[in-house]
Amino acid sequence: MKVFALLVTTAAGMAGASGNMDRQAAVAANDQAVGALHQNQLGRAQLLAQQALDLARQAVPPGDPLIAVTLNNLAQSYRFEGHYLEAERDYREAIGIWEAALGKQHPDTARGLMNLAALDHERGRDGGAEDLYRRADAIFEASYGKDDPLALVARNELAEVLRGEGRVSESERLSRETLEPLEKSLGDRDPRVIRALANYARLLDQTRHAPEAAAVRRRIRGLAAGFR
Repeated sequence: MKVFALLVTTAAGMAGASGNMDRQAAVAANDQAVGALHQNQLGRAQLLAQQALDLARQAVPPGDPLIAVTLNNLAQSYRFEGHYLEAERDYREAIGIWEAALGKQHPDTARGLMNLAALDHERGRDGGAEDLYRRADAIFEASYGKDDPLALVARNELAEVLRGEGRVSESERLSRETLEPLEKSLGDRDPRVIRALANYARLLDQTRHAPEAAAVRRRIRGLAAGFR
């Protein structure tokens, strides 16, 4: 499961009462791109996200956060299609805009860091992913508290990266610390919780707890069946 549904940033409400028509059109195209991403319609999402970005560049100054939002979603569509170079380019540009406009400690900046971290992990660049997840977690904790779902997700994904690096003791500690609070906060059918369970199953496999891993995967299949 690749998609970080919570990290597909929407632009709802960003047009504002004084927004011009191009800005409102950019927001509308962006939100349609988000919907297409959630439905795994990647080609359509990419077209809509590119349209949203083009409209946003016409409507707002170069450093406006709306451009970062549309860049982020275009990067998401590239990433899910396996176009990693294009995804990294657009993620980094979006993060740079958020940092300049909102600050390096803003939650939107942290969301961008999370997406770039996920890309790094998918490409096997776990050292970079670890640093990015730690930075994102620190921002979410400072903004919302240690038990906020965003902070919990950041630490759970950090645990998956540590597993990939062979640091299983650290990974197991973080996994156990985050999985139960995530379930309590979001419910066990939330895609972020199902992803966390899948991460934990991989850890159990790696630590030679195959029966426990199989039980977790049976639970995941049961939860996923509820979506159909």
